[in-house]
Amino acid sequence: MNNVNDLLHSPEGLKSYLPDKAEVFFHLKERIEEIFKTWGYRPIITPMLEYYDSLLLGMEQKTKKDFYKIIDYEGNILALRPEMTAPIARTVSNRMEELNLPVRLSYYAPVFRYDSPQMGKNREIFQLGVEFIGKNSFADIEIIILLIEALKNTGLKGFKIDLSHTKYIEGILDNKEINENIKAEIKNYLIQRNYVALKNYLASNALDTDLFLKRGGIEIITDVEKKVNNESSLLALKELRTVYENVKEYGLEDYISFDLGLIRGLGYYTGLIFEGFTNNLGYTICGGGRYDNLVEKYSARKVPAVGFAIGLERVRLALEKKELEFINNKNKIKLLFSREGKKRLFKFLSNIQDLNLIFEIDENKFIDKKLIDNYRKQRFNKMILFKDKEIELFDLASEKRFTLYNQEELINKL
Repeated sequence: MNNVNDLLHSPEGLKSYLPDKAEVFFHLKERIEEIFKTWGYRPIITPMLEYYDSLLLGMEQKTKKDFYKIIDYEGNILALRPEMTAPIARTVSNRMEELNLPVRLSYYAPVFRYDSPQMGKNREIFQLGVEFIGKNSFADIEIIILLIEALKNTGLKGFKIDLSHTKYIEGILDNKEINENIKAEIKNYLIQRNYVALKNYLASNALDTDLFLKRGGIEIITDVEKKVNNESSLLALKELRTVYENVKEYGLEDYISFDLGLIRGLGYYTGLIFEGFTNNLGYTICGGGRYDNLVEKYSARKVPAVGFAIGLERVRLALEKKELEFINNKNKIKLLFSREGKKRLFKFLSNIQDLNLIFEIDENKFIDKKLIDNYRKQRFNKMILFKDKEIELFDLASEKRFTLYNQEELINKL
């Protein structure tokens, strides 16, 4: 720290949220969790700190630069969880006897990554997600439908879910004519999404650009099937087609597209992978996939699994750019009272449980223009002043004022 004033700021990449934005966060959280619960997903909580070696076991060495590490008093190396899938896989492995597989799990949790901070990509990331752990032939389809329904329920429009499959690229690269250095370079370009450099690199090595950079609707699956000549890639394309056809039968095919060059950075994916995006943001809002070998890394038991995570801040930013109204304030009311009207206020408060009001209380003798302007800026919908012998109701939207004489009249007006 250079000076005392630096202590007033959050560490780089971390931020505080004042009520206006925090309220939006929790509103979006509730909308997403509503869908998770409807589909039978139950919450799981894991520690914010994990053993460093435990995370590396699940996430591989190449991710360790992203970890926040801590050494406890016993000398153990711990890390703040950088994502939720590996901690959940570890927990399931450790508590398998308490679960009846398959199990549907959901979570809301902050995760921490030592990334370069940028808009929508903080070092503390608020995630909501689900994990479907156990064998089920419908799981991939369910996960994609669930993701689309959850994003729709936030009010987000115009988003797409890009589908791909790990075995597609692996099948193409599993070719004796392509040496290991070229394979590694191609994967690096794909992970970095440096498509211009990749296109030039493929051309310089006489490799078919179309196989690696194909993106679009269901028609591209048919196009690529004609060019691919290995069993692994063909089986991957067949699985992608099956997911699409089922999502289409459900009626959500307009949200699906394909990006056959998609590679997710985490090394545990084994099948279907996907990411979601909107045109008005330059980065993904969600992502996930199938990981059939991860639970086995923590136990002797091989358990298939698939899941996704949604970045809450990114969804908020996507909605904010569309200038949507997040919170309905029609029931937000300012309750005022004079000293003589306090008993009337208390009686009212003890009988309003069914009115679903959001209120704040303050002492004041009268409603004037200054008060009206102030509470309008705070997005209150109504003001109610409890006096000794009457109740004054002021509607901030219509600017109508009503004088009432008993609680029944007031409740009827509300």
